Amino acid sequence: PPSDGSERRQVIKSKIMAIGKMARVFSILREESERVMELKSVTGDGKLPYGTLALGAEGIKRAITSFEEARRSDLENERLPPTRKEVDDVERSKAIKEAIQEVDDDQALQEVAEVFIKDDERRKSLKEAVNVNL
Repeated sequence: PPSDGSERRQVIKSKIMAIGKMARVFSILREESERVMELKSVTGDGKLPYGTLALGAEGIKRAITSFEEARRSDLENERLPPTRKEVDDVERSKAIKEAIQEVDDDQALQEVAEVFIKDDERRKSLKEAVNVNL
């Protein structure tokens, strides 16, 4: 009976299709459960905000994103103020940069520095000449 073989094939095919559909349903349920658990952990108190489940999958995704953004901004707002040493280091660094810039902009000071450098070079070459002749 060829019809028995085709019927059997159809039954097996239907079972395989049903298993595939069930696997997809369980996969979606698992993903949704994970999202709910993530949202509960993000809120901090382990509870879902009122009405979140009614918003569906996309509403839960949006809620997770908005909570994460709020948490990031809270971290910035809740950080500790700088220590006195950190403030002093920043002020010292700023003062040094300003002093260097001031020196770089002062032409008269640049000329004096060049005279000292040339004088120092002249002294070194004289010392070397004296040491060579000894």
